[in-house]
Amino acid sequence: MIQCAFVSRNIDFLVRAYLVYARPLVEYNSVVWSPYKLAYTIHDIEAIERIQRQFTKNIPGMGLRKFTYKDGLRRLHLPSLELRRVHVDLVWCYKILFSITETPTEDFFMPSTYASTRGHQYKLFKKPYVSRTRANILVNLL
Repeated sequence: MIQCAFVSRNIDFLVRAYLVYARPLVEYNSVVWSPYKLAYTIHDIEAIERIQRQFTKNIPGMGLRKFTYKDGLRRLHLPSLELRRVHVDLVWCYKILFSITETPTEDFFMPSTYASTRGHQYKLFKKPYVSRTRANILVNLL
């Protein structure tokens, strides 16, 4: 769509248009939905990455079709979308640890309470989720 919307052949301009218009749509709220490398989510990772791969292959005048995807990203000075999701996840963990985020996270995570941990004191633990639904289901049916 970017090549159709803009007549320019300037590569820097087209990359900037992609960064401004397309990539925010692909990365929106990735902290919540970001897939990780399991057998059933690799398809999702490839589908997301395919958007950027298609853009890099179709840039006119660069001849990126003959290069691999990683070489094309290197020539355009762009990180992969997977690497960007990891970066955003790490920034979000930092914000949770140091209470910078405006979102209430104490319902989901708790900081380390151990005085002596291996490495450092900044560790996050997922709060255990206890559901009593199965225990109460027979009571409600009877």
